[in-house]
Parts: sequence; C-alpha cells; structure tokens
Amino acid sequence: MRKNLAIVFLSAVILVFLSASQINAQTRSVFWQRWDVTIDNVDAVANRFDVSETHVVNFTGTFRFGSRVIPLTNLQSLENIQVFENGQPLQFGCNEAPGTFCARNSGSELSVTYYFRQPISNRVQTFEIAYTVVGAVRVYDGGDQIWWVAIPEDHFGFPIASSQITVHMPSGFGPREGVDPVETYGAPGDVRVQGSTITAKNTRQINGSEAFEIRVQFPHNESAVPPVWQSDFDSDREFEENVKPLIDLAAIGLGLFILLAGPLGVYALWYSRGRDPEIGPVPEYLSSPPSDLPPAVAGSLIDEQADVSDVMSTLIHLAHRGYLVMEEQQTEGIIFGLGKSNEFIFKRTDKPED
Repeated sequence: MRKNLAIVFLSAVILVFLSASQINAQTRSVFWQRWDVTIDNVDAVANRFDVSETHVVNFTGTFRFGSRVIPLTNLQSLENIQVFENGQPLQFGCNEAPGTFCARNSGSELSVTYYFRQPISNRVQTFEIAYTVVGAVRVYDGGDQIWWVAIPEDHFGFPIASSQITVHMPSGFGPREGVDPVETYGAPGDVRVQGSTITAKNTRQINGSEAFEIRVQFPHNESAVPPVWQSDFDSDREFEENVKPLIDLAAIGLGLFILLAGPLGVYALWYSRGRDPEIGPVPEYLSSPPSDLPPAVAGSLIDEQADVSDVMSTLIHLAHRGYLVMEEQQTEGIIFGLGKSNEFIFKRTDKPED
C-alpha cells in the first residue's frame, strides 16, 4: 500500500513539473524595444565597412542565451566579430559557457550564439554585436552602393518596436541630391540625408517576419574595384529585369497562339481532308449500279455506316447472282388463323464461284 502511494505521489510530482515546464515555455517571449544598426568606416577602395548592432530586448520568462543569424549573400566575408552585454565584452568560445559567444559559418549565413553572464528573467537587457563586412560595396560608374539587410526577415517571429539605420559616409561621399538614390525595403521607413550622414527609421512596428533594409548610393570612387560576386549578380539581375520578362511574354504569346491556332488548325485539316468532297448534282434514278462495288460496300460508303439494310442487300445480291435461294414459309394460326407467322429460309445453291 505504501509503495503504491509513493508511486502515485512521484507521478503527481512529475506531472506538475512537466506542466509547469510547458506553461513556462509557452509564456516565454522576446520583444525588441530597439534594434539599431550603424554603418561607418566605409572604405570603397578596400571594399569594407564596419557594422554595429544595438539590441535592447525585453525578455518575458527566463533566457540563458541569444542568437543572431547574418546572411552571407552578396559579400565576401565577415571579420572582427564582437559581442557586448550591457557594454561588457563577451569572450569568444564555443563551449557554451556563460559570458562567451560562438560564431559559426554555415555556408550561406553566419550564426552568432552568445551566452549571458547570468540567466535573464523578465527584464530588459542591452546587447551589441559588431563586425566588419568585406566585399559588400557595389561598384558602378554612376555611383557606388551599399545595400545592407539591417534586419533580416527571420528574427524568430518576435516583433521590433523601433529601428534606426545610420550610415556615416566619408567626407565628400554623401549622396548627391537628385543623383544618388537612398531607399529602404521591407518595413516602411523614413529616410533623411544630412551631408554624409544618412538615417532611416521605421514608421511602424516591424512584424515578426518582416525585414528592414537600406540601399545608399554615393559618388563613384575611381580606385574602387567591384567585389568578385558582383559580375554574376549583375548578369542575373540583367536577365531577371530585361530578358526574363520577354521570355515570359513570349511564353504567354505562344500559349495564346496554341490555344487559338489549335482548334483552327483542326478545323482547317478537317475542311481540307476530313470532310466529304463536293460531288455536284446526282441523278434521282439509276437504271444500273453506279459501280462494281458490292451493294453492302456501296451502301456503307453512302451513309458512312453499316446497318441491316446493307446486310440484306448482300443477301439479295447473292440471290440475284444465283448463289442463294430465299423461300418464304407461312404458318397458319391454331385458332381462327390467329398467330400466323412468316419465316424465310436461305439456301445456298451449287452454282460454282465466278
């Protein structure tokens, strides 16, 4: 009895623990009060610039680490990665120890995981992630460009209240009014240009799966060299913008042509080869067969089908030629002639074949 009570008590404790864990997991959430990005030390000749991200995060529940995934598309590498918690640097290390961070390249993206010095429960904490971007400046004769995804679409489904992107260009390389465009993509943003400083701020909350990007064009540096990936990128963009629409239009036109020309072609083929030819006027009465074809064949050709009349014409034709004899037999009815019937008997003669 005591053993059974102990088992029941232990099961109840485990159930309560699991329920509490599930409730805790369901109530955990993250809300970015701010996610600001600063781009400075832009060097078009060396094709590099520095990025500093400031994350002011409101944690609901208990958390022990954070993560930042940076896409590696349209750049060559990321260097000098640093992570700070409340202004204090975390040490590089991939042993998951508190106060460390680990940066791993997984092909198309760089994953940075940072472990808090102490678990964070239901409070706001500030983090900074800094790194150097190499080979992301696009070089064109009309103006060089920085196109940076400050906030990617995937930020774990949690919203962001405020984000400001600030780009500090070197003196004399600020965007030229009416010449160099400055655009934002993803979440709507308000752009302001003051000399060589460009700022873009979101105009509403950024949803959990929404990006915030900026593209800044500035005067071309004659000494700048395009990054290695730019040639293929420009070719692909040229194809997508100028060639692919023509191919799509041609495919639509071909589809419409087939849709319209197909039935017309079938009709033309039937009209030229499939329909019965025009034979002109025909006599109302023939005293002799129009050809040497057997009657059944001639009848089938006339109405394009074989029926009982064609079979009977064959029998009559054989009888007319002496190969068959047809006899009619009548059977009288049993009572007052009722039930009388006629039967036809076909007999083959001994006439040899022609």
